[in-house]
Amino acid sequence: MQLAIDEAGAGRILLAAAAAAANQATGMRGVFYRVAGHGVNAIDGPSSLNLPPYDTWATKSPEDPSGAALHIAAEVRRANRLPGRGRDHRRQRHGSRVFASVDVDAEAVLAMNCR
Repeated sequence: MQLAIDEAGAGRILLAAAAAAANQATGMRGVFYRVAGHGVNAIDGPSSLNLPPYDTWATKSPEDPSGAALHIAAEVRRANRLPGRGRDHRRQRHGSRVFASVDVDAEAVLAMNCR
């Protein structure tokens, strides 16, 4: 929760919690994250599926996720001597952005993630 407060501010987090509580009876999902903002939504919490130390740490999204993904892809290509250039495909779906890199069919990613 501290990362969320750092990202959006205590006032916005309190407002998001109140909005989520008020809308709970309507069955609307994701109200907290819509009010809190994308920065809070992008926080990746700890999980037993993550490699250490991220199995016990929560992390914030990069300031420029698209740029970070393209940089990592370029470094992997360079290190493995793979052809191709970086490209960023963005698609909007249900208010969220989905990013795909080179040779990735963004529509196929959407179909897998938005069932």
